[in-house]
Amino acid sequence: MARNDSKIAHWVWGRHSVQAVLGQQQRKILKAVCLAGKEDCFRAAKVKVEVVGSATFERLFGDVPHQGVAVQVDSIFQVDLHNLEEGLEQRPILALDQLLDPHNVGALWRSAAAFGFQAVMVPGARSAFLGGSAAKAACGAFEQVPLLAVSNLSDGLEKLRRKGFVIVGLSEQGTFFPLKDLGGPLVLVVGGEGKGMRRLTTEKCDHLWRIPTAQSFGTLNASVAGAVGMFYASMCG
Repeated sequence: MARNDSKIAHWVWGRHSVQAVLGQQQRKILKAVCLAGKEDCFRAAKVKVEVVGSATFERLFGDVPHQGVAVQVDSIFQVDLHNLEEGLEQRPILALDQLLDPHNVGALWRSAAAFGFQAVMVPGARSAFLGGSAAKAACGAFEQVPLLAVSNLSDGLEKLRRKGFVIVGLSEQGTFFPLKDLGGPLVLVVGGEGKGMRRLTTEKCDHLWRIPTAQSFGTLNASVAGAVGMFYASMCG
C-alpha cells in the first residue's frame, strides 16, 4: 500500500525545484549538495553547499534528471482544515483521490499554482509520496500551494462541505456545465489513474463534471483532466 508520509525528510533535485525551495524558505534545509561548477545555484540563498562527485549523485539519485543540484528538506508546507487563512476561503481547493504516480501529482500541483487554487488535499494512505519526483514535476509549486493533509478523503470532503464548499468530481458519468454560481467555493476532485474516484468519494460529490471531448477519443489522463478542470474553474470563478 502506497502511503504519503509528508513529514519524512527527503531530497529535492533539479535546478528549478531547488531554487524554489531556496527562494520561499518555508522548509528547513537539512543538507545541500552539488556537482563542481553548480555552486551558483545556492549563492543568492547563502546556503552552505557540499560539492560532491558524480558517483555520490548516482548513489543518491540514480538516473533522475538532477541537473547536478539537490537539497534535503523537511516536510512540505501544510495547512489545517480548521486554519485556512481568512480571505482565501473563497478560492478553490484541489482534492486527489488515490493518485499513485508522483509525476501526475506534481503536474497537478503545478496546475493548481497556475490557476490560483489555495490548497491541495491529499489523503495519507494510497497516495504518491510527495518527494523528489513529485517536486520535480511540480516545478516549484510545492512551495506555493500548501498541502491540506487528511487521514480520510471522504471525511475531509464532508468537513469542507460544512464550511460551505461545493464538491465537484471529475467523472465520465458526469455532465458538462459552467463551474460557476454553484452556491459556494469549489472543491475539484480528481480520481486515481485508471479507476477514477472511489465509490465513497463519488457519493460525497455534489456534482459530477465531465470534460467535453471528441466522441471518437477516449479519456484524458489524470493530470491533463485535472488541469482542464482547474482552468475551467478559474475562468468561471
